[in-house]
Amino acid sequence: MKVKNKFRIFLPFTISIIIVCIYTIWHQLILWKTNGMIAMNDFMWIWFLLFWLLKLLDLRWFVRDFRKYDILAKNIWVYGWLFPFAEIILWIAYILDYKMDYRIAINTATILIVWITSIWILQSLRKKQKTDCVCMWTVFPLPMSNINLIENIAMWAMAVFMIFWMILASHTASTHMNSQSDITNQTANICH
Repeated sequence: MKVKNKFRIFLPFTISIIIVCIYTIWHQLILWKTNGMIAMNDFMWIWFLLFWLLKLLDLRWFVRDFRKYDILAKNIWVYGWLFPFAEIILWIAYILDYKMDYRIAINTATILIVWITSIWILQSLRKKQKTDCVCMWTVFPLPMSNINLIENIAMWAMAVFMIFWMILASHTASTHMNSQSDITNQTANICH
């Protein structure tokens, strides 16, 4: 495939990534500070929304073609139908969890879904199957390629990073609270 044709084929996907990144950066500027957790959260919810909407344009087509490379969708017919709705549930979860109370659970679900899909993308690439990616519907036909795998790995990495960030923040907060409690107890003992 010529470089010019590759560029044309992957242009809609590239534009999608640019749109998601522009919003993420714009939101950071509105906040007047840089917060990696919020930036990754923004990236995830916009990504899930965008690709869910594209799948929703023709759900039947998505399910049919998704079964071509996803082994769960091949063997469990309802999985192909549930997959887009799992994405919309994740979109809603990322957008509504402002206080990040459930962020570890949300990111664990993201890791699971993305990991399962990545396995079958990797197998499809290894077998050199000529399969179209179903992520952008027929409006923007996209051949299955390393870009799909890189996209999934990036989402997986962000979800893993956010989990570690939340665990570290939780640990730091509890350590800080314990040290504050110790200081209060020591002060009380001195006063008595």
